[in-house]
Amino acid sequence: MNRVLKTSASVILSCLFVTSLHAELVPVDDSELAAFAGQAMISIEDYDVVQADATTNEFFRVTLGATIETNATIDNLELGTYDRAGYSSASDIDIDNLRLGYIDPDTYEYVPFVITDPYMEFAFSESNGVRDVVGLRIGAGSVSGALTANINSLTGNFEIMIDHDGNPDTAAIPAQLLDSTGAATNIRATHLGEAGDCSANCISLNNLATLNINDSTTAGDMFLSYQNIDIGWAKTLNDGSIDVNSLIETTQGAFFNLPTGMTSTTDALIGVPGVGGNIESTRYTDAALGLFP
Repeated sequence: MNRVLKTSASVILSCLFVTSLHAELVPVDDSELAAFAGQAMISIEDYDVVQADATTNEFFRVTLGATIETNATIDNLELGTYDRAGYSSASDIDIDNLRLGYIDPDTYEYVPFVITDPYMEFAFSESNGVRDVVGLRIGAGSVSGALTANINSLTGNFEIMIDHDGNPDTAAIPAQLLDSTGAATNIRATHLGEAGDCSANCISLNNLATLNINDSTTAGDMFLSYQNIDIGWAKTLNDGSIDVNSLIETTQGAFFNLPTGMTSTTDALIGVPGVGGNIESTRYTDAALGLFP
């Protein structure tokens, strides 16, 4: 093995120091360049966004021009663990058994979660000549696939339409994030449904079945963010462009933006067999969890 490594190193060094090889830069006119198209592997964008309070924050985004297909399981995702007055949950986001992608129950093949153009973004605020980082966001230009999770507490957006009776003649309604009493809230929510009596018109986030995640014009892209002030993040459109005039308002702390574009009955949303809805079947990789359907 050592001999192979030494030989390989000698070959590489010889190539680096060959004096008979030369590269010369030559001009290329526009007509020749027009025949080629491409995309940068890494793109950097720096832009300003006017916030709801009329102040302006600067945003700096680094995007990886790639498509990632993944099947991943996170045992526990817990972010924003600190005291919030008036909230019983200890964390802004507390999710067990977070699963991206699934195993097809008929073919036992992996069906990946697809992430296109992932990015990392920083938010800056300037006061009295001092420029500070006030937020961090991790997301993607677009995502699609199945997400399964036991959500104990969620701070964020959750876009989904609920059809309570499965009757096509009855209009579906936008679901709201709720606390355990049925009051609407997007901070440390534990339930989902219609605001009001949580004994009748809501379900526990901990009991959700698999969700189909897709970008939407309303909720924008899926992202996780953390900010020490309330921030309006610009929406990322389906073509990857940034719309600075259309904002997703986030609260101080950790925030999870979950667009699904789904319409489902409440029974289907918690995985009751034999009911309507567009819930995908799913299987966890770890059979020891006992979470197979």
